[in-house]
Amino acid sequence: MQLLLDRDLPLRHGDRLVLRDTSASRTIAGGRVLDPRAPARQRRGVARIAVLRALASEEDRAALRGVLALPPFLVRRDALLSDWGLSDAGLTTLLADAVTVGGFLSTSLGLTILTGQVTKALTEFHARQPAMPGITANTLRLAPPVRLPRDSFDALLTHLLETGTVAAEGHLFKAMDHRGGLTGADARLWAKLRPLLEAAPFRPPLLREAAASLGAGDVALRRACKGFARSGLVVEVAPDRFFVISAVPEMAEAAHALSTETVDGWFTAAQYRDRIGCGRQLAIQVLDYFDRRGVTVRRGDLRRAGKGSATLLR
Repeated sequence: MQLLLDRDLPLRHGDRLVLRDTSASRTIAGGRVLDPRAPARQRRGVARIAVLRALASEEDRAALRGVLALPPFLVRRDALLSDWGLSDAGLTTLLADAVTVGGFLSTSLGLTILTGQVTKALTEFHARQPAMPGITANTLRLAPPVRLPRDSFDALLTHLLETGTVAAEGHLFKAMDHRGGLTGADARLWAKLRPLLEAAPFRPPLLREAAASLGAGDVALRRACKGFARSGLVVEVAPDRFFVISAVPEMAEAAHALSTETVDGWFTAAQYRDRIGCGRQLAIQVLDYFDRRGVTVRRGDLRRAGKGSATLLR
């Protein structure tokens, strides 16, 4: 059973407990704590039942290894040490093959499974889109069968980068041996367009202005930019207004930072314009783009940070 308490108690995995009525005169049941951090949702789901069955083992070593052998194969290290009343030395005694991944804990087998799923997802993506230089972090997170929460996936991705398992190209991630990218006329056009967009990342020129600067036709440049967007190089925030991809999460983070600096969390388009240094109309277009993705929430002429993380755009 799962107990809902009216206040926190210093419970640990394996603690024995007795339940009595409100007068403490009648014993109702006795039991053993399996998980002091029981979830609020999906309490009867298949995955949750599997975790509880693993935790029900009388032997701590078997229980801990059983939990880490189940998806998502990663648990918060500090929470686990606290919930089990373990020191670093005690953890090593119970789990000799424990692997620390950022602030998370896994086993060598669990890390191997997660690594294999990520590298397989990259390989399949490159097979489908050989010309694209890589994949965004969020798209890669959602591709494997085990979909990790953002914080644990970020820790895993950092580990894979540090160990040379995957590679990064700007904001995109790829297999180490992947050599995709633009070729021919597209590569030459991007080599000219990229410095133009990066010169003013928060206020890029309109498409017709960029075409005039490059000596290209509007229609041809628009078609090329649509292709660059599919390749993850640019984002069309508003019609005919393409931002270099690295600028988008920075602008989203600026909106979140501005929201934390105001008393009630709400800010105006003018305040955001001043923050990123662009025109008011462009600031509104950027905020509209963020509204649609949950990065910001609109109320009349005001915005505040939404539930969508700024890093979702990476």
